[in-house]
Amino acid sequence: MNKILPWLLLPLFLFGCAEAPINITHFDVVPNPPRVKTFLLNNVNYASYETTDHKVIAALFEYQAVMVLPLEIINLTDADIEAAQYSVGLFDGRDLKPIKMLKREDLIAFKNKQQGGEAVVGGIEGQVIQGTLNAILGATNRDAKGYVIKGVDQAIDRYFTFRPIYAREAREGILCFLLDFKEEDPITLRIKLKGEEIKLQFLPRKT
Repeated sequence: MNKILPWLLLPLFLFGCAEAPINITHFDVVPNPPRVKTFLLNNVNYASYETTDHKVIAALFEYQAVMVLPLEIINLTDADIEAAQYSVGLFDGRDLKPIKMLKREDLIAFKNKQQGGEAVVGGIEGQVIQGTLNAILGATNRDAKGYVIKGVDQAIDRYFTFRPIYAREAREGILCFLLDFKEEDPITLRIKLKGEEIKLQFLPRKT
């Protein structure tokens, strides 16, 4: 395993720990050799996609329609990748319907409201997101709520920021997506890096 991956040992979104009383859906990577490799760590199936210029490592979870994506993008070249030169998207089904990416501000507003403060959200879309997140927590049993709030803290602290990926360095973090429609498999992660497109597909783990 690459030496710059110790963050993968963290309990992802904190609800990945065995004691958490919540029903998490784990997703497994759809094999696509030779470029897409997988490795299992703490019962999490990670995808590893590598070219001569880039390497991507990702996993996927879902809880109450919130999809959690731990992600690392490694720049294997001697040139920086500027923020405008790459993008990340998550898509549903064979028709690749976009899944809404939550901004860090959405998570902060949600946390503030749960702590008794006022959730500052912008526009109708922000209010819809906050209403959905509140409904998710309302459907969560009392024992699990603490894990969810800790998970939000983790997602805020380790939020993936779209800033330059410097030469021979990596950028890593967590992205959250809100699945506000009926899921259809597979879930596709699409990353564009300087004109190169990387696709990883995930399916819910069979129990």
